Amino acid sequence: MHMFKTSVMTILALVLYCTACYAGERAGREGSLEAEAELGIVSTTGNTDTQSLNGRFSISSEGARWRHEADLKGHYASDSSKTTAQRLVVGAKTEYKRSEVDYSFATLRYEDDRFSGYDYRVIATAGYGRRFFPSKATTLNVEGGPGYRYSREHEDGTERDVIMRGAAIFEWRLSGSATFTEEVSIEAGERGKVIESVASLNARINSNLALKTSYTVRHNTKVPQDTRKTDTVTAVTLVYTF
Repeated sequence: MHMFKTSVMTILALVLYCTACYAGERAGREGSLEAEAELGIVSTTGNTDTQSLNGRFSISSEGARWRHEADLKGHYASDSSKTTAQRLVVGAKTEYKRSEVDYSFATLRYEDDRFSGYDYRVIATAGYGRRFFPSKATTLNVEGGPGYRYSREHEDGTERDVIMRGAAIFEWRLSGSATFTEEVSIEAGERGKVIESVASLNARINSNLALKTSYTVRHNTKVPQDTRKTDTVTAVTLVYTF
Protein backbone atom coordinates (compact mmCIF):
# COMPACT_ATOMS: atom_id res chain seq x y z
CA MET A 1 0.00 0.00 0.00
CA HIS A 2 2.82 2.38 0.88
CA MET A 3 4.46 1.74 -2.51
CA PHE A 4 1.18 2.40 -4.35
CA LYS A 5 0.62 5.59 -2.37
CA THR A 6 4.13 6.78 -3.21
CA SER A 7 3.47 6.03 -6.88
CA VAL A 8 0.28 8.07 -6.84
CA MET A 9 2.11 11.01 -5.26
CA THR A 10 4.91 10.72 -7.83
CA ILE A 11 2.49 10.66 -10.77
CA LEU A 12 0.58 13.69 -9.51
CA ALA A 13 3.79 15.55 -8.77
CA LEU A 14 4.78 14.91 -12.40
CA VAL A 15 1.38 16.16 -13.52
CA LEU A 16 1.97 19.33 -11.51
CA TYR A 17 5.46 19.74 -12.97
CA CYS A 18 4.40 19.07 -16.58
CA THR A 19 1.44 21.41 -16.25
CA ALA A 20 3.74 24.14 -14.98
CA CYS A 21 6.21 23.59 -17.82
CA TYR A 22 3.47 23.53 -20.43
CA ALA A 23 1.89 26.61 -18.89
CA GLY A 24 5.17 28.46 -19.04
CA GLU A 25 5.78 27.44 -22.66
CA ARG A 26 2.32 28.53 -23.82
CA ALA A 27 2.38 31.72 -21.78
CA GLY A 28 5.63 32.67 -23.44
CA ARG A 29 3.92 32.43 -26.84
CA GLU A 30 0.41 33.71 -26.29
CA GLY A 31 -0.58 34.71 -22.76
CA SER A 32 0.28 35.33 -19.13
CA LEU A 33 2.00 33.21 -16.51
CA GLU A 34 1.59 33.69 -12.76
CA ALA A 35 2.87 31.81 -9.71
CA GLU A 36 2.00 32.24 -6.02
CA ALA A 37 3.61 31.02 -2.82
CA GLU A 38 1.52 31.21 0.36
CA LEU A 39 2.59 30.55 3.95
CA GLY A 40 1.12 31.03 7.40
CA ILE A 41 2.63 29.89 10.73
CA VAL A 42 1.16 30.16 14.24
CA SER A 43 3.04 29.00 17.34
CA THR A 44 2.12 29.44 21.02
CA THR A 45 4.05 28.44 24.13
CA GLY A 46 3.38 28.59 27.85
CA ASN A 47 0.41 26.82 29.41
CA THR A 48 -0.38 25.36 25.97
CA ASP A 49 2.11 24.57 23.21
CA THR A 50 0.49 24.64 19.77
CA GLN A 51 1.80 24.92 16.24
CA SER A 52 -0.09 25.43 12.99
CA LEU A 53 1.23 25.62 9.44
CA ASN A 54 -0.63 26.44 6.22
CA GLY A 55 1.17 26.45 2.88
CA ARG A 56 0.31 26.58 -0.81
CA PHE A 57 2.13 26.88 -4.12
CA SER A 58 0.25 27.44 -7.37
CA ILE A 59 1.06 28.21 -10.97
CA SER A 60 -1.30 29.22 -13.76
CA SER A 61 -1.21 30.41 -17.35
CA GLU A 62 -3.89 31.87 -19.57
CA GLY A 63 -3.91 32.34 -23.29
CA ALA A 64 -6.42 33.01 -26.04
CA ARG A 65 -8.00 29.53 -25.83
CA TRP A 66 -6.47 27.64 -22.90
CA ARG A 67 -6.13 28.18 -19.18
CA HIS A 68 -4.00 25.83 -17.03
CA GLU A 69 -3.45 25.76 -13.28
CA ALA A 70 -1.78 23.44 -10.80
CA ASP A 71 -1.33 23.70 -7.06
CA LEU A 72 0.09 22.02 -3.99
CA LYS A 73 -1.35 22.89 -0.57
CA GLY A 74 -1.03 21.55 2.94
CA HIS A 75 -2.25 22.11 6.50
CA TYR A 76 -0.59 20.85 9.67
CA ALA A 77 -1.47 21.47 13.33
CA SER A 78 -0.33 20.00 16.65
CA ASP A 79 -0.52 20.62 20.37
CA SER A 80 1.92 19.70 23.11
CA SER A 81 0.99 16.02 23.00
CA LYS A 82 -0.11 15.04 19.48
CA THR A 83 -0.73 15.99 15.87
CA THR A 84 -4.26 17.34 15.44
CA ALA A 85 -4.41 17.99 11.67
CA GLN A 86 -2.39 16.86 8.68
CA ARG A 87 -3.69 17.36 5.13
CA LEU A 88 -1.96 17.46 1.72
CA VAL A 89 -3.66 18.17 -1.62
CA VAL A 90 -2.11 18.11 -5.10
CA GLY A 91 -4.28 19.20 -8.03
CA ALA A 92 -4.30 20.30 -11.65
CA LYS A 93 -7.00 21.82 -13.87
CA THR A 94 -7.21 22.64 -17.58
CA GLU A 95 -9.85 24.81 -19.25
CA TYR A 96 -10.61 25.22 -22.94
CA LYS A 97 -12.44 28.45 -23.80
CA ARG A 98 -15.32 27.83 -26.20
CA SER A 99 -16.34 31.48 -26.15
CA GLU A 100 -15.84 34.55 -24.00
CA VAL A 101 -18.10 33.04 -21.30
CA ASP A 102 -18.22 29.26 -21.98
CA TYR A 103 -15.49 26.70 -21.31
CA SER A 104 -14.81 22.98 -20.91
CA PHE A 105 -12.63 21.71 -18.07
CA ALA A 106 -10.85 18.65 -16.69
CA THR A 107 -9.43 18.25 -13.17
CA LEU A 108 -7.26 15.75 -11.32
CA ARG A 109 -6.75 15.87 -7.54
CA TYR A 110 -4.99 13.81 -4.86
CA GLU A 111 -5.94 14.19 -1.19
CA ASP A 112 -3.99 12.78 1.76
CA ASP A 113 -5.77 13.66 5.01
CA ARG A 114 -4.63 11.77 8.09
CA PHE A 115 -7.80 12.58 10.05
CA SER A 116 -10.42 12.04 7.32
CA GLY A 117 -10.77 8.30 7.94
CA TYR A 118 -9.19 7.63 4.54
CA ASP A 119 -5.55 6.93 3.74
CA TYR A 120 -5.91 8.93 0.52
CA ARG A 121 -8.35 9.85 -2.23
CA VAL A 122 -7.96 10.44 -5.99
CA ILE A 123 -10.66 12.41 -7.82
CA ALA A 124 -10.91 13.08 -11.57
CA THR A 125 -13.69 15.18 -13.12
CA ALA A 126 -14.57 16.84 -16.44
CA GLY A 127 -17.41 19.05 -17.60
CA TYR A 128 -18.71 22.43 -18.72
CA GLY A 129 -18.48 25.87 -17.16
CA ARG A 130 -19.95 29.32 -17.76
CA ARG A 131 -18.83 32.75 -16.62
CA PHE A 132 -21.62 35.11 -15.59
CA PHE A 133 -21.62 38.96 -15.62
CA PRO A 134 -17.85 39.29 -16.00
CA SER A 135 -16.77 42.84 -15.20
CA LYS A 136 -13.96 44.75 -13.57
CA ALA A 137 -15.72 44.39 -10.21
CA THR A 138 -17.31 40.93 -10.07
CA THR A 139 -17.07 37.51 -11.72
CA LEU A 140 -19.08 34.33 -11.12
CA ASN A 141 -18.02 30.98 -12.61
CA VAL A 142 -20.45 28.05 -12.40
CA GLU A 143 -19.35 24.60 -13.58
CA GLY A 144 -20.36 20.97 -13.37
CA GLY A 145 -19.84 17.51 -14.79
CA PRO A 146 -19.24 13.83 -14.06
CA GLY A 147 -16.20 12.28 -12.40
CA TYR A 148 -14.67 9.31 -10.62
CA ARG A 149 -13.53 9.03 -6.98
CA TYR A 150 -11.20 6.37 -5.61
CA SER A 151 -10.80 6.21 -1.82
CA ARG A 152 -8.42 4.08 0.21
CA GLU A 153 -9.42 3.51 3.83
CA HIS A 154 -6.94 3.20 6.69
CA GLU A 155 -7.98 -0.43 7.24
CA ASP A 156 -7.00 -1.33 3.65
CA GLY A 157 -10.56 -1.15 2.33
CA THR A 158 -11.31 0.68 -0.93
CA GLU A 159 -14.25 2.64 -2.33
CA ARG A 160 -14.88 3.38 -6.00
CA ASP A 161 -17.59 5.82 -6.91
CA VAL A 162 -18.93 7.61 -9.98
CA ILE A 163 -19.71 11.17 -8.92
CA MET A 164 -21.22 14.41 -10.15
CA ARG A 165 -19.34 17.61 -9.37
CA GLY A 166 -20.71 21.13 -9.19
CA ALA A 167 -18.86 24.31 -8.25
CA ALA A 168 -19.33 28.07 -8.08
CA ILE A 169 -16.48 30.59 -7.78
CA PHE A 170 -17.43 34.19 -6.97
CA GLU A 171 -14.85 36.98 -7.03
CA TRP A 172 -15.54 40.54 -5.89
CA ARG A 173 -12.81 43.11 -6.34
CA LEU A 174 -13.58 45.50 -3.50
CA SER A 175 -10.85 47.96 -4.47
CA GLY A 176 -7.58 48.10 -6.34
CA SER A 177 -5.86 46.27 -3.48
CA ALA A 178 -8.60 44.07 -1.89
CA THR A 179 -10.47 41.06 -3.30
CA PHE A 180 -13.08 38.81 -1.71
CA THR A 181 -13.48 35.26 -3.06
CA GLU A 182 -16.03 32.55 -2.24
CA GLU A 183 -15.61 29.04 -3.67
CA VAL A 184 -18.27 26.38 -3.09
CA SER A 185 -18.10 22.84 -4.48
CA ILE A 186 -19.99 19.57 -4.08
CA GLU A 187 -18.97 16.09 -5.20
CA ALA A 188 -21.87 13.66 -4.89
CA GLY A 189 -21.97 9.90 -5.43
CA GLU A 190 -23.65 6.79 -4.03
CA ARG A 191 -21.01 6.62 -1.29
CA GLY A 192 -21.63 10.10 0.00
CA LYS A 193 -21.22 13.81 -0.71
CA VAL A 194 -18.26 16.08 -0.06
CA ILE A 195 -19.21 19.75 0.31
CA GLU A 196 -16.55 22.44 0.65
CA SER A 197 -16.75 26.20 1.11
CA VAL A 198 -13.70 28.49 1.08
CA ALA A 199 -14.18 32.20 1.81
CA SER A 200 -11.12 34.43 1.60
CA LEU A 201 -10.14 38.09 1.67
CA ASN A 202 -6.92 39.09 -0.06
CA ALA A 203 -5.43 42.50 0.77
CA ARG A 204 -2.45 43.52 -1.34
CA ILE A 205 0.46 45.13 0.52
CA ASN A 206 2.53 45.92 -2.56
CA SER A 207 2.87 44.65 -6.14
CA ASN A 208 4.15 41.22 -5.01
CA LEU A 209 3.03 40.72 -1.41
CA ALA A 210 -0.47 40.31 0.04
CA LEU A 211 -2.13 39.34 3.32
CA LYS A 212 -4.84 36.67 3.00
CA THR A 213 -7.48 35.63 5.54
CA SER A 214 -9.52 32.50 4.79
CA TYR A 215 -12.16 30.28 6.36
CA THR A 216 -12.69 26.74 5.05
CA VAL A 217 -15.55 24.36 5.87
CA ARG A 218 -15.37 20.77 4.59
CA HIS A 219 -18.31 18.38 5.18
CA ASN A 220 -18.46 14.66 4.32
CA THR A 221 -21.92 13.11 4.58
CA LYS A 222 -20.48 9.59 4.87
CA VAL A 223 -17.26 8.89 6.77
CA PRO A 224 -15.63 5.85 8.42
CA GLN A 225 -16.53 5.09 12.02
CA ASP A 226 -15.14 7.44 14.73
CA THR A 227 -14.49 10.20 12.18
CA ARG A 228 -16.10 13.64 12.33
CA LYS A 229 -18.10 14.72 9.30
CA THR A 230 -17.16 18.41 9.36
CA ASP A 231 -13.74 20.12 9.48
CA THR A 232 -13.04 23.85 9.59
CA VAL A 233 -9.79 25.76 9.09
CA THR A 234 -9.22 29.45 9.75
CA ALA A 235 -5.97 30.78 8.32
CA VAL A 236 -4.03 34.03 7.97
CA THR A 237 -1.21 33.78 5.42
CA LEU A 238 1.23 35.88 3.47
CA VAL A 239 1.00 35.48 -0.32
CA TYR A 240 3.93 36.23 -2.62
CA THR A 241 3.15 36.57 -6.34
CA PHE A 242 5.89 36.29 -8.94
